[in-house]
Amino acid sequence: MNFLCGRTILLGVTGGIAACKVPFLVREIVNRNGRVIPVLTENAKKFVTPEVLEVFSGERIRELFERLSSPVHISLAGECDLVLVAPATFNFIGKIHAGIADDLLSCLIAATRSPVLFAPAMNKNMWRNPVLQRNIKELESLGYKFIPPGEGPLACGEEGEGRMREVPELLLFVERELCPEKRLSGKKVLITGGGTEEEVDPVRVITNRSSGRMALSLVKAFFFAGAEVKLIMGRHEVDIPSIFPVKNVRTVEEMKEAVLSEFEWCDILVMAAAVSDFIPERKKEKIKKGKEITLKLKPAPDILS
Repeated sequence: MNFLCGRTILLGVTGGIAACKVPFLVREIVNRNGRVIPVLTENAKKFVTPEVLEVFSGERIRELFERLSSPVHISLAGECDLVLVAPATFNFIGKIHAGIADDLLSCLIAATRSPVLFAPAMNKNMWRNPVLQRNIKELESLGYKFIPPGEGPLACGEEGEGRMREVPELLLFVERELCPEKRLSGKKVLITGGGTEEEVDPVRVITNRSSGRMALSLVKAFFFAGAEVKLIMGRHEVDIPSIFPVKNVRTVEEMKEAVLSEFEWCDILVMAAAVSDFIPERKKEKIKKGKEITLKLKPAPDILS
């Protein structure tokens, strides 16, 4: 699945430190055969130069009044499949909420009929500000979409919620918006993945090999189709994007308990985990090497039953 191929993304960049991630975002979209038209506010140019984005995107940076006979904001608004504002600052979100269109980016958003997606980035206290939260809620009621920010170190030196999502996570939301069918919108999906392991002694285990790639592919497919997704993961090798809630487990019993605790929540259950069929009789002390041993195995609980 590549919902970016052949699509045109109008990428609005506003004046926040998270703008330093934008060249990498542009590169990833272009590498997946998408077209990116960057539009910068004046303050955005303090964090990323127009020349850098021209190189990465292959598109020249437009200005609002460069051709009076052919308004740029009208022509660009009709060219794009999606408008993504990343980063979206406190100030810019408030401007759109107030209906102000005083630069190219805000005029484009006012003129476009394409979906508009905001990726907020700001200090944790600004993110929690009730004025901002009211503005977001009211904009969402009008059809605008927001990518919830992540938690972690902030540019101001504090820790908390307000970080713009990393590039791979931003692209997941972009692809979800570009997915032509949202057949599972409103549905809740629980997916298991990875492999369980059972202890033989305090240092050894038996396990089923599983990378977790199937579960990751499934969670993306359901997410793109509009579903809300949760994961229960055994031992795995792949990185799970932080936008997806994950509960990590080790044993069959832990996975069974996790599935049962979430079962009432979900509309759809997908069992993609490599669950152990047998549980060994655990030794309390480490088994000494150098001699043959016999492992006694008993059937593992059947989660589906």
